[in-house]
Amino acid sequence: MNRWLVKILIAAFWTVFYTVLIYGRRRAAAKNSDLSVKYAPIVSPMDIPVYLSILTASAFLVGKGTGVAFSLFGVIFDLILVIGIYYMLLTLMTPFLREHMSAENCALMWVLPGITTPAIHLMTTAARPLLTLRLNVSVIRPLIAAWAAGALMSFVIKLVSHFSFRQRILSSSVPVSETETVSSWNGLFEGTGKAPVKLIRSSYVATPLTIGVIRRYMLAVLPEKDYSDEELKDILTHEFLHIMRKDSLAKLLISLVTSLLWFVPFIYPALRRLSEDMELCCDEQVLKETGETTEDGRRRYAALILSQASDERGFTSCLSSSAGSLRYRLKRITGEKKKTGGAPAVALTLFILMILLGNTALAKSPSSLSEKTGINSMPEEVFVNIPDANGRTELYDVKAPEEFTKKLLGITVWDISGAYRYTGDTPFYVIMRTDTGTTGISLEDEYVIVTDFSDPHGALYYMTEEPLSIDALKDWLVKR
Repeated sequence: MNRWLVKILIAAFWTVFYTVLIYGRRRAAAKNSDLSVKYAPIVSPMDIPVYLSILTASAFLVGKGTGVAFSLFGVIFDLILVIGIYYMLLTLMTPFLREHMSAENCALMWVLPGITTPAIHLMTTAARPLLTLRLNVSVIRPLIAAWAAGALMSFVIKLVSHFSFRQRILSSSVPVSETETVSSWNGLFEGTGKAPVKLIRSSYVATPLTIGVIRRYMLAVLPEKDYSDEELKDILTHEFLHIMRKDSLAKLLISLVTSLLWFVPFIYPALRRLSEDMELCCDEQVLKETGETTEDGRRRYAALILSQASDERGFTSCLSSSAGSLRYRLKRITGEKKKTGGAPAVALTLFILMILLGNTALAKSPSSLSEKTGINSMPEEVFVNIPDANGRTELYDVKAPEEFTKKLLGITVWDISGAYRYTGDTPFYVIMRTDTGTTGISLEDEYVIVTDFSDPHGALYYMTEEPLSIDALKDWLVKR
């Protein structure tokens, strides 16, 4: 079967699987009376660490020949390239998508790369890469060191900012003492099976917000302002939904992704837009839960957000974040047309993302094929398999085995990251039998696949220094 057809079928299967999972979870949540399920996020933030663990495990599965570190680096490089291109295009298309899709589906579009991560191993084994980049090991190590230093510094700065912001809030805070406010807040958590998050007031904040990632240390913070009963209801509902949807945890993980991809220019505007769409998801749910879906109700809620404009800091979720996002949120809140579509676009995007994964490989450590295979002496037997026009295998002997073997094993090849599939239409397959075992060497223009039949782990893949001339090699053969 054609390699790309296999890849398309795998991508189609995972697209259907994820689409059914995501939207099935959404429908089930909407009908569930358990509020912890009803308000749960469509894609749990904790899925990301699970996916990263799967990614690391995949590197161990495919890294036996080139090393786990290089294999993992190759997979991460492919992910970064795909995510960078995807976010660049999605950032440009955001205005169009927001005109035709619901806020929830817009937010979902930003996290699709994370959803597809578990399938990258399947994508890299479905077909050969379209692009292989040759890297010098002496260059790779400084690049990895620079990337790691930048990622660590970026994330440490975010952590320091978060804890500094939290400390300043606490230093000027007092518990909310109004009985009606506390009762309304505690009432929202009834039926969730969760204890209410501590509610405080602080003169340091200008807008209501929730800060904290670990639930027992979370704080719902109100500014030192007076609100009407309706405004307070909207504010408390908004922060309650942020807590149930685990948005603070999501923003922590988003910050981690931003730090890991600190050198990708489009990651920063992309993640700002994700934050905007997350806020609007919450806005729409607030209007639905409070019953304020009328034009007057939407305008009053929009006026409340406008009056609370402020900047986000740390891993927080705010009623109203930066002034830059207000125009979009206010337009969506006060708009008469309710946008509910977007599922087909999400599914199509998911499919395209799956196809894009696994098309880039890295190559390193050039040396002779003799060094790679460990064959340093003349084999006891050498013969060649070549498929004919009908796909049947024909056997050939070698005219001058010693010279042929010396020429073949002298080819310079590079280690390739991943476990890409290069076999299937092999035009030239050499079998060498030595006193230590049997080795198969497949030759395909720019690729060499070496199989040690005594090794249960499978084949090792290499890229040649120069394209091979299969026709020139055939001149050494005589048909049996």
